Amino acid sequence: MKTLIIYLIFSLVFILLFVPVTFSERIFFIAPDAGIVQEVVPEKLQKAWYPDGIIPEVFSTSYITYNIAYSDPNGSGFNDPNYPNRKRCLEAALNYISNTFKTLGTIDILVETSEYDGTGAIAFAGSYVFENQKTFSSCFSQLRLLNGTKPVANVSEIQLTVDFGWNYYEDPDHTTPASNQFDLLSVLIHEFTHGFGFLSFVEQDGKTPLSSNGKYLYTVFDQFIYKGDLALFSGSPPAFQGAPSDTTSNQLVFKSIFIQNFFGNSGLAIYSKSPFVEGTSLNHWDPIRTGITNAVMNPSYTAGSTIRDYSLADLCALKSIGYSNIQLSD
Repeated sequence: MKTLIIYLIFSLVFILLFVPVTFSERIFFIAPDAGIVQEVVPEKLQKAWYPDGIIPEVFSTSYITYNIAYSDPNGSGFNDPNYPNRKRCLEAALNYISNTFKTLGTIDILVETSEYDGTGAIAFAGSYVFENQKTFSSCFSQLRLLNGTKPVANVSEIQLTVDFGWNYYEDPDHTTPASNQFDLLSVLIHEFTHGFGFLSFVEQDGKTPLSSNGKYLYTVFDQFIYKGDLALFSGSPPAFQGAPSDTTSNQLVFKSIFIQNFFGNSGLAIYSKSPFVEGTSLNHWDPIRTGITNAVMNPSYTAGSTIRDYSLADLCALKSIGYSNIQLSD
């Protein structure tokens, strides 16, 4: 009998570890600043949300507990002992976000192997969404933090990649980068904000990658994008209500109760210039039209400067997409 029990336990463990994961809904990963939109293939997933051989580090803040899996090998990227401030910058960014959101919960973050080519995106982060047939899609970070349940056991809520081929200022305690340095802490706050739902994967024609059920995938963020009084994405399931030229009309705005209370009924300008820029358009403010130069979610980083605090515009947008405990003030 003991032999049979041991065999059954071994068989159960084998099934749990080695049977491919399947989902009832398709899953997509979005990382705006790299222009990445890709479907998650269940058969290629690890048995856990982090790679084999890695032990996630727990970083506890006043509100959010972060489990962070660093994929870099020893001596590289975030695991380079010669650059200890890299992890300090990352933790400072997450602590700031936690203290801003004021929402208790847990978030799993996969920090992918760092890049060093110094080309393309300086860094990029994103989250996952389920294929959604009826309404706007919350990303996994929103689902877990706001609902308290991990959406998929072996998928992180946020995924981050940093290219250390760029010249970074890596001091979280001071704000004096050289004129040719990008402030790592500012970059990480921006990227993690994408990971927490400040994101869209609408393409130039106003649609998103087509899913198997014939519906388009629009995020919670998308429902606040307007052209004048027209909500560009609405309905059940959500559909594009405008014309393809709208995404490059230089007229799109983010409009919500909070934005309107502080910035007026016309809303606040979203980047919608021509030509359409994958990962930039509809995913950031337009500082030329808003006149706000210190917003975390402006579309580009400026060497020699720091933006480590959300502007009122950033806070209003984040509160609009579900983080209701954010405090707003002039």
